Amino acid sequence: MTLITCANPIIEERNMRSWDILILTLEERQAQFTKLQEELERQIQLLNASDFVSVKSFPDAGQNSVGFKRNQLLQTSRADYVCFIDDDDWVSLDYIRLLFESIQQCPDCVSLTGLITTNGEDPKYFIHSIRYDHYFEKHGVYYRPPNHLNIVKRSIACQFEFPLQNYKEDTDWAMQICHSGILKDEVEVKSVIYFYQLVPDSSATQIPRPPTCWERIKGNIKRLTN
Repeated sequence: MTLITCANPIIEERNMRSWDILILTLEERQAQFTKLQEELERQIQLLNASDFVSVKSFPDAGQNSVGFKRNQLLQTSRADYVCFIDDDDWVSLDYIRLLFESIQQCPDCVSLTGLITTNGEDPKYFIHSIRYDHYFEKHGVYYRPPNHLNIVKRSIACQFEFPLQNYKEDTDWAMQICHSGILKDEVEVKSVIYFYQLVPDSSATQIPRPPTCWERIKGNIKRLTN
């Protein structure tokens, strides 16, 4: 296992690695998805990385399982790296920059540090890294092996399929990869760059979140980091 410190490399354009951001959504949640897409596109344009970073989505009316949609997006991607973002989550202002710089070092994956809240309250840190081979919590921090939210080489991600279900398909996929031992090195990004909003009993059906939830989360993040 090799950990690579996140840096700001100067790389010639012809050698830059590409990255697809994959997002599942529902037609009834178009406004919510659009808000996230606009923020990602804003960051991509700011970095002048539109030739290398793309946002791809799979909207439907709920007739397909979450696992099926994840598999379809993986199979249609042609980028060097892929990751998923849940359409009801949010990212930091430097999310694109930090991760795009990280993949230029050609790791198998990139670690992920974020905050998780339940109903917009009780913020806790989570860390996804190849340093961990199971799911556990210690001192209020959730530790996980890399999962669908992490950037992973597409050539590796496509070797594993999500089960055709709506719940815990991401955990199943992550543990398939973990147990294979295929991830040998990662770039470590220690900054909080992902904000995961948990609403109990809603993951399977992707129920829309309260429109004010992110205002509450911002306040919780400020209190947690002060």
